[in-house]
Amino acid sequence: MIIPTIITIYILFTLLIHLKLKKTNKNKYQLIYIQVHLSFIVLCAFVFMLIKSQIIPLWCFKIIAGMKICAITCFLLHVQSVIKGKRVKINYLYILPLVAFGVLCIFNYFGIHILKLITRHEKIYNIPILDKAYLSDTVLFSRLIILILLITTFIIANRSKRFEKNKKKKHYLIFINVYLFLVFVTSLTVIFYYFNSSYSEYDLLFNYLTQIFSFLSSVSLALYPSVVIIIPTLHKMDINKLENSNEIFMKINDKMISEQLFLNKKLLTLTLCAKMDLDHKDVVSSILDNTQGNWKTYVNSLRIDFAINLIKKGYLKRCSILSLAEESGFNSHQSFFRAFRTKTGMTPNQFYKTL
Repeated sequence: MIIPTIITIYILFTLLIHLKLKKTNKNKYQLIYIQVHLSFIVLCAFVFMLIKSQIIPLWCFKIIAGMKICAITCFLLHVQSVIKGKRVKINYLYILPLVAFGVLCIFNYFGIHILKLITRHEKIYNIPILDKAYLSDTVLFSRLIILILLITTFIIANRSKRFEKNKKKKHYLIFINVYLFLVFVTSLTVIFYYFNSSYSEYDLLFNYLTQIFSFLSSVSLALYPSVVIIIPTLHKMDINKLENSNEIFMKINDKMISEQLFLNKKLLTLTLCAKMDLDHKDVVSSILDNTQGNWKTYVNSLRIDFAINLIKKGYLKRCSILSLAEESGFNSHQSFFRAFRTKTGMTPNQFYKTL
């Protein structure tokens, strides 16, 4: 196991250097989590290598298990950041699995064992087991937490339709699923091997399978060279641009119409951004993507729609066109006439006569 571990560390360290060199201000939002993910795996492999030939102190199992939970959590954060197009903030939901495992460690420290299961094995990964009840808690709980994180990541990645638009994105989704599968199978084989008491004749087979899947899952990124190239460029593929742009525009449009914000003559994009807690660039780009015009053109279009509705209700029978321009949110009748002609191809009077 020492040679595969050394190979794993070398491969992962090389990948870390590659991603570090490829990191820019535009892609760091999603690269940071995959780098931390790989760093935790390297640390796990390094600690494992150092203690491989010795009797393992009990806390070493806890440290390795905790780092594996952190690694999978960071992978989940990486996938979510890629989907959303920005770095996902760490909140209590992401910290909760590690906190739960930490509470388990505290209980074990004071001699309180949650599980009463005792393995019949004397070794795991060919390393002597000193306290079987103590290790049972570590193995089962850490692997169950990892399985939950894996299933969560799988659901999030495969429910998103943002990986279906071109070949490169599909390659990235395939890599995610392959990696999740390998880690999932590794966790199941570890649990089965450790707690199996009925099929002792398969112990050697499961021991080898566990080591093989553990190695493959650790270096799975290197097994898919095209993805190594794709990951630093995911921000260029507009995985989320069109969907987010449409979603943002729909929110803006609903807000503008429902509250008639366009009637405010002093309405600015910055005012709307503050009101809706949106980024200025996102607002401007979403309007451009969905209307092929700028902010002024979009707002004037809403104002003209409002003016047309008033005309249809007979507004010009009792009020002047200047009053209509004022009522529709325009600062001057000149800008009102220009906007009206641009949208309808005629003047307000001409439009009124067609009714």
